[in-house]
Amino acid sequence: MVTKRHRSRNYPSPEYCILDMVNAHLKMKQRRTWTINLALRTANQMFKSSNPFDSQDLVEGDIMAVCCYFGFFFMSGYKYRQSRAVLKRLDELNVLKIGIKDEMEQFPSLITNVKDLKRKKELENLITVYDEEIQFLDQNYDIVKCNIWVRQVSEIQNKCRAMVAEKIVQRFDVVKVPRITTINDLAVDMIINLSLTCGTGFYSSKMHETVWKGRKLVLRDKETGEFFDDFSGNTDQKETVRQMLGLEEEQVVELSGDNSKYEIYFESSSRNKTLKAGSWFLYQIFPGTTLQCQRLLFKAAKTGELDTVQKLVAFFNADNSFIKSKEHGSGNTALHMACRHGHFDIVLYLLENGADIDMSNNHHNTPFSLATESLQKRSVSFLLNGERTR
Repeated sequence: MVTKRHRSRNYPSPEYCILDMVNAHLKMKQRRTWTINLALRTANQMFKSSNPFDSQDLVEGDIMAVCCYFGFFFMSGYKYRQSRAVLKRLDELNVLKIGIKDEMEQFPSLITNVKDLKRKKELENLITVYDEEIQFLDQNYDIVKCNIWVRQVSEIQNKCRAMVAEKIVQRFDVVKVPRITTINDLAVDMIINLSLTCGTGFYSSKMHETVWKGRKLVLRDKETGEFFDDFSGNTDQKETVRQMLGLEEEQVVELSGDNSKYEIYFESSSRNKTLKAGSWFLYQIFPGTTLQCQRLLFKAAKTGELDTVQKLVAFFNADNSFIKSKEHGSGNTALHMACRHGHFDIVLYLLENGADIDMSNNHHNTPFSLATESLQKRSVSFLLNGERTR
């Protein structure tokens, strides 16, 4: 006998549920103040909101205000998805109607076959149903505005991708210290992730700072805004930071933060370092190489995450070497992994976007070899036919 389950009355309020959702996202790995602020600005543009909300407001803002703000975005996001669904359905209906009309044109002007007469009647009924659905969508949604909105969002997304691509090249972000505080408190208040700078960061100083061997420095060109360092993996830099400042590598010096050509940021040895109000704090937000993104690509190709593969390849479409990058240990490319594990949709997408079908791994195996070994018949057949048509 199934007993009736009693519902608890101790449910949290709706605003705390929303707040938990927000906090869950903020606590996710690799979240940074720059990333969060970019997401908030992009959402403001997508949903036509002029509210100057930033990452610090999420920490210090009133609970109800934060909940109302995100409630607005959740509802706007739902409305946007609804607009996209309407446009997608309209396209589907128009394609279906074209297919039906093409089929109806195949019938002779005088139909004597009962089967053909029945089929023609079915097609006419389908067209009526599709026309009614199209009419319903036209009456209940502003199709013109939906099209404009989706197009605008696509442009905003492209601008966002361009900003991220530019920041990947820069690698660092600089924030102004709002008040006297420690690095640790600043990281908490502004949701700054210091994992790429080994748990600490860099600060500007108008005083003389002692620079010894091993103490890291970051320079920023005052004219171009370009960053220079010796640790992030930037391969385009020809000189070390010390050479750029005219210092010997082993020399211990008192270095002034006031330089005519560069902004100088000094590594802090402790998160308890006190920062002055109005000074600048620098931290790393992207690695100097694409190795981390390559690992994500390999993992996605191996586990069949097509959406992740598409986003990574689209983002690095200007870098032809990214899709051909090899895993360090095995020498496998993403195409090797997709072929071995039978993810045909990923195989197809990678080949359409420049993956090399003839590239060998460290054991001299091509993607075709791995697909054959793993008995991935669909991939093998496709790769064979591709070879014949080349």
